Parts: sequence; C-alpha cells; structure tokens
Amino acid sequence: MNIFDNPIIYREKLISLGKFAENDFSEYKAKSFICLFLTRYCGVGCPFCFFKSPPKKKGGIEDRFSDAGIEKFIEFANEANVGYLQISGGGEPFLEKESIIRCIEKTNADRIILITSGMWAYTSYKAEAYLQDIFQALKNRKKPARLTIRLSVGEGYDIKLQGRPLVNLINIFADQYKGEKNFTLQVKTFQNDNSLSDHLAMNFNNYEFIEMGDNQSDDENLLKVMPQKFKIVFKDSGYEMVCGRSRIFNPGLRPDLNNFESVKDTIDVYDLDVEFSQKGFPSLVFDKDNNKGFDWIVEYNGNVCSWQNRLEDNLFNLYEDDYKTVLNGSFSDLVARSYIEKGAAYRDRIIAEISPKTVNLMKAVSVRDYAGNMLFHDEKIRLYYHIRVLQDYIKEGLISMSLLNSFLSDMPNLLKTVLGSVPDLILSYKTAKYSIVDQEIAEIKDPIYFRDFLELLKLNHFEVNDLDIKKAINYYNSLVQDKIQSLEDISLEQGLDIEKRLTDRVIKIKKMISTKENLEDNFFEEAL
Repeated sequence: MNIFDNPIIYREKLISLGKFAENDFSEYKAKSFICLFLTRYCGVGCPFCFFKSPPKKKGGIEDRFSDAGIEKFIEFANEANVGYLQISGGGEPFLEKESIIRCIEKTNADRIILITSGMWAYTSYKAEAYLQDIFQALKNRKKPARLTIRLSVGEGYDIKLQGRPLVNLINIFADQYKGEKNFTLQVKTFQNDNSLSDHLAMNFNNYEFIEMGDNQSDDENLLKVMPQKFKIVFKDSGYEMVCGRSRIFNPGLRPDLNNFESVKDTIDVYDLDVEFSQKGFPSLVFDKDNNKGFDWIVEYNGNVCSWQNRLEDNLFNLYEDDYKTVLNGSFSDLVARSYIEKGAAYRDRIIAEISPKTVNLMKAVSVRDYAGNMLFHDEKIRLYYHIRVLQDYIKEGLISMSLLNSFLSDMPNLLKTVLGSVPDLILSYKTAKYSIVDQEIAEIKDPIYFRDFLELLKLNHFEVNDLDIKKAINYYNSLVQDKIQSLEDISLEQGLDIEKRLTDRVIKIKKMISTKENLEDNFFEEAL
C-alpha cells in the first residue's frame, strides 16, 4: 500500500511519535513577540486587504475575542514572557476598545504597538477621547511600558479616510503628548506611496523628513525590523515622529500561476522580507544580544501558533489550550518544530522537492500569517514534509532508531518509507492515486465552494493531472444542473462574496470542546 493514498492516518501517527522527542527550551532566552488579532471586522475596506471584512453588528466567538477569551490571552502572554505585544489585524483592533484597555493594563509587555487604520480618529474629538482612555490605561499598569500607536497611511486607506486620522492624531500628540516618551505616535506607509507626503504638504508647514536607514529595528531590546525608517520633525511645535516604509506585498488569494511573470515581483518581495526582516526564521524573534525568543500569532478566534507555522490538522486554541500545551504541542509536531529550529529556507527546499509550485503559490498569495496553511493544505505534501523532517531528525539523534522501530511496528509500510531513500520517497509521492482533488471532494459538498476550488485549479494552484481535473469536473457536474465540459467553462467570479469564501477556506478554527458563548456586540459608534 502506498502511504500517500491515505495520508491522514500516517500523519496522525507521526505527530504522536514526535511527542517522544526531547524538548529543550533553554536556548530561547529572549522575550517573546506576540501579534494579536482582536477581530476580523473592519469598515475601511482597503482593496489590498486579505480580510476585506465589512463592519458587523453581531459577533460570535469565531469572529472576535470574548471577554473570557481576552483573559485567557493575557494569561497566555504573561506565561510566554511577552516582551513586545503588537495588537493588529485581522480587522480594525480599535473596534474592540475594552479588549485593548485590558491588554494594556494587564500584560507584562515592555513594548505595546497598536496598529490601526485610524477610523476611530476620523473626527478630532473622538480621537482625543479615545487617546485619553488609552493613556490612562497605560498609567494604570503596575509595570512601565512603552506604548505606540502605529497609524497606517496609504492610498487604500485614503479611499474612505482621506488622511483625516493622520492630521488629527499629529495635532493631538503634538499638543498633548509631545513630552511623553512612553506614549508615542508612529506612521507606517508604503514604498512608492506618496499619500503621507501629500497629506503633510496640504495640512502642515515647516517640517522635514530625516532618513534613519534601511532595515532598522523598531525596538531597543527585540529586533523588529522596519524596511525603511525615517523621522518627521515639525519645526514650529518641536514635535518629532518616527515612521516606517513597508514593502508592498500585494496579497491576493487568486494569483495566476499560469503566468509566472505576473507573480514574480510579489515572490521577490516575500523573499526579501524573510531575509532582512525575519533573518530567515519567521517563527523566532531575536534580541540585541542575538538570543532567540518565540514569535507568536494569536487570532481573533483563539487560534495560536508560532508565526507562519499554522497547521490546519494540528491547531491550538487559547480557549482550551494554555501556554505550556501550545509550546510543547508545537515542538511535538516535527513539521512545526522544524520551522522554528531550521527556518524558512529549509522548509521551502524540502517542499520544492515534490512541488515547487506550492512554494511559489504561498509566496504569490503573500498572506504571511497563513503561510503554513498555504503550504500544507494538501494532505500529501504535509505527510511528505513530515517524513523528510523525521529523516533529518533521526540523523541528528532527536528520534532514536529503537523508538522508531517500536513505535511504527504496527505500520510497516510507514516504517519502510521513513527508512528509505529520498528518491524512493519522491517516487511514492508521485505514483499515489490520491490527490488534492480527492481531498476536496471528501471535504466539500456545496457546489458554490467546489466551484471556488475549480477556479483555483484553473489558476494552476495545485499539482494535478488530466485525470484529476476530469474527476473534479465530474464531481462538480453531479452537484449542479448547468454542466461544464472543461475548466475553461469556469469564469473567475468577482466581488466580496468569493473573497470571503476563499478567506474562510484559509482560516479554519479549532473545534471548541467548551460551549460557545452567545456574544453581544460591544462595538462603539463608528466615526464614519
């Protein structure tokens, strides 16, 4: 039996094997970086945004943190020895005022960054009131921290916001918080985007830009790189504001891999960011002494993993998993462990042995938070990578031969494959009858969602042959009355509906053991 014809059961077995590997966390001496998504909702609707989520008046536990969830997050963050807490999106975090205040007051972070579109600061008086509450929360902390509000400014934001949050926040900080070293405003803009310069020219006089260098850290202790760092000095008021220019990723869930030239620039930008901003290890953060710490991402539905290392068949969730469970579970799964320890180039190289297309797809989609989902959605790729990593860890002595033989004695085909050569493993992968089409047929019963999959097939996202495509078309025709003859009959759908479906395809939530709460929405009235 070819193990790749039933990849799920063998992957489950190998995850269990990883639990016997020794975990030594002593080398991770640096404090943690944590990126927190509070909600998936946002009312700005930037065209480049992965989420593209409209504002909503009701929210469930799958869309935003509950009050109980925030308490669990605070406990997780403090046990994780958080040094740098970035509250971001996802959706617009400032829609969740109570959660922001709790995180400011109760986490032990030395540095807190609140990333925002500024929609709450569209009018000056609302911006001022919100800032007063944040500043008071900062003063309520038992342990001092530096808190920065990082405003995103760019053409996409201007469609609705027109630069008004930028002007309001600069004026308020210059007038009321200029002397507060621990409460500051930053601006993040984008390379080749003139929005910031245009808004400043229209609204302020006597200021100058001072370049501070490329790939500079945003923090004194942990290295969080700004691709281009600069400062704006307002000479009349004496107010100074640090800013950063980010690389433009152009994320999108439907890149056309039939035309490599159309995605080459996006792939190049992705590679540059991994090299210069992540030092090749996106799941880690480094301090000024080059000590390693963990880089965690926590989503609005409670899902948690080390950054870019999310595996949809082995999810952890804060509503039921504490920090030790997440940490030990991440290292027990050798797929996740290898990304933490060996980095991005290692993972890309192994996957490229059987599917360079999948590596290119992940980089072309360029939604970095969900890079693991994109690489390992295919169950066969997930199993192949796990076996290759296991082979390397056996050579390094992490898994002993005696343990391997004992543990896999009930699965001789798997044991033989693990102990075999890489060429034989590749041959087994390529000769398996099971494919991503079989996987999708087993998972999708709704013709609308299967049509989305056909669109992705048309865009050349998966390793399939003509028989696989024929099988997919036949299955789709069994679900609908209007039959198709080929993928050419599938036109690319436009609009938010398909973008939301494709987003949901990437974002999965671990099924909760506990009963879900019925949550009432606590959104404050939007300035817009």
